Order: sequence, then structure tokens, then C-alpha cells
Amino acid sequence: MKTNNTIRQGLLLASALAITSLLAMGVYASGVVSSYWDSPGEQYSLRLAPGESKVIQFELQNMVGENDVTFKVTLQSTQDVAQFVDSSTTYLVKHGESQPVPIRITIPSSAQIEEKYRVTLTTQEIKGAQLGQLSVGSGFENSFNVIVTEKPRLAPSASGNVSNVSNVLASKQGVISLVILVLIIIALVIWFRKRKQ
Repeated sequence: MKTNNTIRQGLLLASALAITSLLAMGVYASGVVSSYWDSPGEQYSLRLAPGESKVIQFELQNMVGENDVTFKVTLQSTQDVAQFVDSSTTYLVKHGESQPVPIRITIPSSAQIEEKYRVTLTTQEIKGAQLGQLSVGSGFENSFNVIVTEKPRLAPSASGNVSNVSNVLASKQGVISLVILVLIIIALVIWFRKRKQ
């Protein structure tokens, strides 16, 4: 009997730790989320063909604290290939929410294959004004390359290739969640079988 109680307590502790771990994975802070950034091998660079244009999104998040946050966003790019879609570059992000920042990337028709264009998005948190003064809080910078590639030919879908950080995180989180869920189910089945005996 003492062994069964020890096993039961161990399973309950493991379940509590697993649930806590899953909840902790969903915690984010204030900042910027992007599908594109500097990485070895440039696997998270944007690839576009000459003359091609694409709207991408950065996401401003405010998941910490209790206050709304205002961000001032600036953009720099080689040969001005990146432009804001929105007319205003100041974004109010309510507490617990996120705000998309759409940016249009346009590659010149004269661009050469494998040519690289650098894009840098900088965000500055703007704190409230006191007596007419404005103070600037924390800031974030995200840089990545836009690499000129040939226009893709029609081919079977490459859906097996994960090129988006949120997909990578979601798939890892999904696998971990599935493994933990299976372990919990196995533990419960064992516990119920032992309980019937």
C-alpha cells in the first residue's frame, strides 16, 4: 500500500509539473515577434524574386505588467525596399494584447539573383509625458536579410518545410504537449487498474 501511495504522489507531482511547464510556455513579454531574423545559414531570411512584392507582419506584444504600452516604430532598409503599410508608425498596444505592424517589401526588377537587402525594424517604448516631457523606455531591434531568388516554378507544395518561427515553436510545443498528455493518460490507466485490485 505504501508503494501505491508513493506512486500516486509521484504521478500527481509529475502531472502538476507538466501542467505548470505547459502554462509557462505560453508566457511572453513585451516585445516584437517576427517570422524573419538573422540566423546561421539565413534560414529565417525572406526570399523574393526580382520585381516581387510582399506584405509581412511584425507583431508588437504587451503581455507583462498591467499598463498599455505605446511603441514608436522605425524602419531602415537597403535601397528603401521596405515601407510601412500604415500611415502612422506609433502603435498603442493594450495590456495582454498584440498589434500587427504590416510592412511591404518590394524587390527592384533589376535586382540580381542572390543579392541581399538588409531590413531593420526598431521599436521604442514611449512612456507617458510628464510636464511636457516624453521619456523613452525599452527598445527592440529586429534585422534580417531579404535574399533575391529566382521565381519559384510550380511544384508540389513544400508544406513539410517549416520556415516560420511560430510554426517551429508550435510544433515543438505540440509534440511536448502530446508526450505529456500520453504520459498522464498512461499514469491514470495504471492508477485506475491498481485501484480496482
